Amino acid sequence: MQIWSPTAAMPPPSPYKFAIFAVFKGFLYMAIYRYLMIHFAIHKLSEPEYLEWGFWHRAGYQYLCAFTARWKYYIVWSLSEASMIISGFGFSGWTKASPSQEQQPKWTRAQNVDILRVELPKSAVDIPQYWNIHVGIWLRHCIHFAFYPSVCIFWVLVSPGWVGSGLAGLLSVHLEELSEKVVLSFELPC
Repeated sequence: MQIWSPTAAMPPPSPYKFAIFAVFKGFLYMAIYRYLMIHFAIHKLSEPEYLEWGFWHRAGYQYLCAFTARWKYYIVWSLSEASMIISGFGFSGWTKASPSQEQQPKWTRAQNVDILRVELPKSAVDIPQYWNIHVGIWLRHCIHFAFYPSVCIFWVLVSPGWVGSGLAGLLSVHLEELSEKVVLSFELPC
């Protein structure tokens, strides 16, 4: 399928509106990050005052520090999305909400994070699926499916855990046989 075909029914869409929106999102995320950094600075984790807090207060503060740190990635990914959109690589085709509406351009090919699905996941599976989306797709298709059988064989043969587990299993079988022989060789006085 050629998205930018000159003979296509729809002419190539203008990327400017969507690129400006992505840049606006990046600056909005920057403002959110600056606001959160003032209230949840990570350097407070090493101060003596932090150690005096209760467990739930510390756990909540750690979560909010991690939440704050994630906004740095949202900023960079939004600005890189804008650069991909302006270059034309972010265009992923046409879509329409209903049959009566005209088709609208879709610019999701450059999207690298879905913030709502990362921050409010239905399950833990959603987090890696919607965080760093394109690296996850690349890992799934080029590494996992291509090398998974050979990686499994490698870990079975080389990993100390697998080798140790196999040796422990063999040792336990032989010790059990030896203990049965020793126990059965004794005669109990009646």
